[in-house]
Amino acid sequence: MLLAHSTPKKRPDADPQTYAEHVCNTTRGASKRAERILKFCLNRPSGFLDTVKLAAYWHDLGKLDSGNQLALSKGRKHRLPIDHIDAGVAHTLKICRMAAWLIRAHHSPGLPRSAQENELEFSFRGVRRRDANQPDHMKLISHVDQQLEQIVADHIEACGDFKFEQDIVHHGLPMRIALSCLVDSDHTDTANYDRGAALPSPPLTRWSERIEALEEYVGGLGEGNKDESARVQLRQTFYEQCRDTVIDSGLASCTGPVGIGKTTAVMAYLLKNGERNKLDRIFVVAPYTNIIDQTVNTLRKAIVLPGEEPESVVVAHHSQADYTNLEAREFSATWQAPIVVTTAVQFFESLSANKPGKLRKLNALPSSAIFLDEAHAAIPTRLWPQCWKWINELSSIWNCHFVFASGSLIEFWKMRGIAKDGLPKELPAIDERVVDEANELESARVRYQLIPEAITRQDLLTKVVNSAKPSLVILNTVQSAAVVARDLQNEGQNVLHISTALCPVDREQILKRIRAKFAKENSICKSTDSSADEVNESKDWILVATSCVEAGVDLSFQTAFRESASVASTIQIGGRVNRHGEREIGNVIVFRLLTDAFINHHPEFKISARILETLLNKGDFDRLSPSQLASKAMKVELKQLGFGSEESPLEKAERSKDYPEVALLGRVIDTDTRMVVVGSDLVKLLDKGERPSFKDLQSQSVQLWSPKIRSLGLEPAKGFPEIFVWRGRYDSKFLGIMADLIVEAELKESGCSIL
Repeated sequence: MLLAHSTPKKRPDADPQTYAEHVCNTTRGASKRAERILKFCLNRPSGFLDTVKLAAYWHDLGKLDSGNQLALSKGRKHRLPIDHIDAGVAHTLKICRMAAWLIRAHHSPGLPRSAQENELEFSFRGVRRRDANQPDHMKLISHVDQQLEQIVADHIEACGDFKFEQDIVHHGLPMRIALSCLVDSDHTDTANYDRGAALPSPPLTRWSERIEALEEYVGGLGEGNKDESARVQLRQTFYEQCRDTVIDSGLASCTGPVGIGKTTAVMAYLLKNGERNKLDRIFVVAPYTNIIDQTVNTLRKAIVLPGEEPESVVVAHHSQADYTNLEAREFSATWQAPIVVTTAVQFFESLSANKPGKLRKLNALPSSAIFLDEAHAAIPTRLWPQCWKWINELSSIWNCHFVFASGSLIEFWKMRGIAKDGLPKELPAIDERVVDEANELESARVRYQLIPEAITRQDLLTKVVNSAKPSLVILNTVQSAAVVARDLQNEGQNVLHISTALCPVDREQILKRIRAKFAKENSICKSTDSSADEVNESKDWILVATSCVEAGVDLSFQTAFRESASVASTIQIGGRVNRHGEREIGNVIVFRLLTDAFINHHPEFKISARILETLLNKGDFDRLSPSQLASKAMKVELKQLGFGSEESPLEKAERSKDYPEVALLGRVIDTDTRMVVVGSDLVKLLDKGERPSFKDLQSQSVQLWSPKIRSLGLEPAKGFPEIFVWRGRYDSKFLGIMADLIVEAELKESGCSIL
């Protein structure tokens, strides 16, 4: 019996799978994924399906080596003596080079550099580390060449033969999508064998029924609402226009301002689009996790049908939980639900990825509708030239339908350096008839002003304490926000703090406290029995935060202080001030903060902050619409970054098929972060070597930079080398992990240390 799997540790009584079973399961699964993708593909890549099949069919050929078969028969703990990466590559290189790319990439190295592979004596052959001078490199090639004829014969005897004649290599997105089909099928079959994990089934779209449910939900929102203001009427008009708009193009825009109900309105458009174009999924892509949480809660109420499990219909995916480690694979979200709500980081880094774990979910994307919420903040400016090309390819070839939405939408597709021949320079709007009216209401809602000189931390505290409340203070770094929040609390202020120093479950509890404060204020202000003192007391509080609350959160302050960052982020903060026009005109005050021992600056905003201050000084915030402001700022930034007719570094890397470089340059957040579990009960569970649920891992962890993890000496969780545990002080109600880190910084400043 030819073995591909071994008896798993936790299933000692299970019969081992045969090599043939695994090969057939993987080939069948990869083929189904490819067939689904190609069914509505608008310009089918030649030979794509057969190449995926061929790669799946030969991907584990090296396991038939006699030495490997002996090790497999002894169980998973026994390491294969011969690296099984090379045999499948050696055989398929004679038939189809793209299949060889896929087989090599699937076995953990990831998609390689084309130029580097071509320079090697045995292109794509050999050990995983690409160094032909290694003794093991030629040793492995020599061994495989001696065994290859026999193990190919063994394979054909066990699995049958597979004929392939068309040798075409498709690079870029087709290569990544093909690898995704192979990896997802292989990992799914392995998880099914090892742990009995359920095989994925096609999502139950039921778009027409969900449209009816959404109509009922939106209709219910207005029941009992006596407010007939222009803003409320505009929300209804906006929803109806988005719902009823039909656009033949796969690309559309939506520039509705804050508070107009974009989530439900755009979803109505997407559901109709999904039904009309027979799409498989709808993606909602947001820049911040708090937007995801709020969107998920809304959609589960609005479009989940009777008898359905909400968490299976609307999936929240907002953690960098992509692991190639076998023990952690089950925590990788694979975008299988009909509605997937994920981060811009996950979405765009999946387009640029070269590693199997990051690419696994990509095959779920073709034939989908994608709602890029708060599109202005989705990715850094430097990424748009190449990402705009990928988006157009997804639309024109892979049957994807995009909506770019934001109250300060940047028309980047018109700008020098991004606008290229063959790419659209105009996008139809799904809300065209209501935009002008909405912008007129915006101008009477909020006022922007700049403090001209940089101020000290104490200056900021004084201004915040004396401001009209409730007040919002946004800092550019987690540490700065925690320090200012702690200082305000020490001065006796009623202050709340929210940032990524707190895990999602604790951030949600703080958001509940914030909403309760607004509800109490609203109740007291409406009561005829309330005194002036009671009204003032209900308003007398401050929220200090990072940008995690700058978009997509239904909060409404009287005053906001925003550390200078960018035009788009400042406009978004304006959306948290006098949000529904229920207050006197709100104020957004932009400031620059002098550094000290505890205040640090974010390097990402160096250029954009200068542009923001220039536009404020020129009075452009009083003359231009939010979308015009954001677009003007980005145009200036592109010029200062040197974007022009020449390709960006990311474009050059993609054109030259340098997949590792594309993955590096395509990172949305240019930091190396890891998951750090802060929940004490969850830490205890991990210490015992037990497996927590993916949901618990997401909700009770924070992300920390790898250098910070090393400097703090954090330990990996038992059995999970990519997950770390927090054993210091964690303040779940106020400062999170910063409760410990601020003390550390203070001791360092004073020259003391903890023994």
